[in-house]
Amino acid sequence: MRKQSMLAILILVALGAPGPVRANGGVDPMRCEARRMRCDSRRFDCLVRCDRRSSQPTQVRADANTSPQDDCASACEKRAGAAMARIENNPPCVSNPVPGEPRMCEARLLRLGAEDLVCTARCSSQALRDSSADSTTCLQDCATRCIAMVNTTLASPICSDGRVGTDPICAMQ
Repeated sequence: MRKQSMLAILILVALGAPGPVRANGGVDPMRCEARRMRCDSRRFDCLVRCDRRSSQPTQVRADANTSPQDDCASACEKRAGAAMARIENNPPCVSNPVPGEPRMCEARLLRLGAEDLVCTARCSSQALRDSSADSTTCLQDCATRCIAMVNTTLASPICSDGRVGTDPICAMQ
């Protein structure tokens, strides 16, 4: 009985104990990056489910301008955007960032570039599967989203000293 009590107390203490406090204001870059990667993983998992659903025969929709795949993909993107905003605004990703960290700025920009490449690949694969799909509109949507996110990132305090690289981030830039 005493052994079980001690084990229960040990588990409660271990679960309730806060992680080590970091010297840079509480930001743990590895935990923060892990949360971002899990969020990206969930987003891509959702997009794969949308692709699988679009390959299955479906009923004709009343609105012929949008396909179920477009609705599903936009829902995935919206959900992932909200989740990523939540991650960026909560610990362990929040602190008082040191203004002008070019390497961290470049890392964020490279992540945006990777998302743009995934988006353009999805447009291409959708155009190959469905000849009626408008790949130019899809590619333009990818470019617009990428450019907006890059401009938001470049306006953030983390990019106040610029970035490391000079290559364009978005494919259509």
